[in-house]
Amino acid sequence: MGRIIKKLAVTAAGAAIAFGAVGTSTAFADMDLYDSGAVHSWRSYGTKAAVEDTKGDSHSVYTRYNRNYPDNEVYSLWNKSGEGTKVWSNDGGRIWDMRACVSLQVEPDSCSDWWTDNHPHG
Repeated sequence: MGRIIKKLAVTAAGAAIAFGAVGTSTAFADMDLYDSGAVHSWRSYGTKAAVEDTKGDSHSVYTRYNRNYPDNEVYSLWNKSGEGTKVWSNDGGRIWDMRACVSLQVEPDSCSDWWTDNHPHG
């Protein structure tokens, strides 16, 4: 095996700031997650999840997320289309928790830590 998977730190730079319609003052930082240099996942406008395959390694990538805290149902959004492609969820309730994962055939999947927005993760 000897293969080392280097996990990149979960970044929460909040570089992308989403604003509501003109005239509203509500703003929040979007989630922005990376793992193994192979997947990028983020929340856009608080209500859409997205996942991008960032490495040509034949592994599918996905993001796990939940909506409408305190509901604890977890959803998965898969991207099986290859390097450079992005997949978006439908619009829905606010996304509170999210993680980015690489699907590995032989080993356990490689996932970032959970990003949790404004509440303890259980």
